[in-house]
Amino acid sequence: MKKSEIIFGAFRVPVDYLAIISACLSAYYLRPITDLIPGVQFNFGPALLPAFNEYIWFSGFASLFLIIMFAFNHLYSLKITHRFGKSFFKIVFLVTAWLMFIISYYFLVVHSLFFSRIALMHIWFFTIVFVLLGRLVIHSIQTFLLRFGIGKRKVLFIGANDLADSFYHSLLKDNSYEVVGTLSDKIESRKIDNLKIIGTFEQLEHIVKKYDIEEIILADSLLNEKDVRDLHSFCRNNQIRYNFIPDIIKLQRTNVEVEMIDNIPLVSLKDTSLDGWGNIYK
Repeated sequence: MKKSEIIFGAFRVPVDYLAIISACLSAYYLRPITDLIPGVQFNFGPALLPAFNEYIWFSGFASLFLIIMFAFNHLYSLKITHRFGKSFFKIVFLVTAWLMFIISYYFLVVHSLFFSRIALMHIWFFTIVFVLLGRLVIHSIQTFLLRFGIGKRKVLFIGANDLADSFYHSLLKDNSYEVVGTLSDKIESRKIDNLKIIGTFEQLEHIVKKYDIEEIILADSLLNEKDVRDLHSFCRNNQIRYNFIPDIIKLQRTNVEVEMIDNIPLVSLKDTSLDGWGNIYK
């Protein structure tokens, strides 16, 4: 794994923590000023606020609890290819659940309501905004550095076929990857716009060291079971991310039906002549 991925992945933790603390402090100072709801006034004064020292301890522990919730829900993935948009709804959901925990804690343990329900809404709103802003800044910096090749993952394909070529062209649109080529059972000439063959499967270890490969994508369904096991073990022993692509194109040519559900291929046998509409016709 690249150092840049580790640095940015780890950096999200203190940035999130500061964002949550800032959200809690913003709610503390804004509550006496605004009711948040336009046209609706609630009687509230500074005297109703808890002591600052007490509140800052509450904010620190509450922020740490939300960080733990983020961690258990995989919001600190070190992969640079982690998409910012995928985190949005998860963050909103977790912050909402976190707020429910706070309310439950005060109701069941402290045996009182939070000092202000409007302040809770402030905390909820500013936590989401500040956490998203912090992550957007980090994501923007990563994206900027990728333009200069900093942080790109070097990828090697295994297999020289239409499936590998198709996925290769998809990766060309993603700045997070640098595809160095593919391995085949033999060296052969390829078209200039297709995936370049840089060696054979027997040269895997040499190619990985030469190009400093960090991710392997298996697109060759012709490899026998032993070779696939060996490849998987090699990747695991050398801290290389292992991926494989199901040969959907080949499956579609056989008596199976492929349905994509949430980007997961679901394979089933096609209807026989006596199933489906054929059965109704009979």
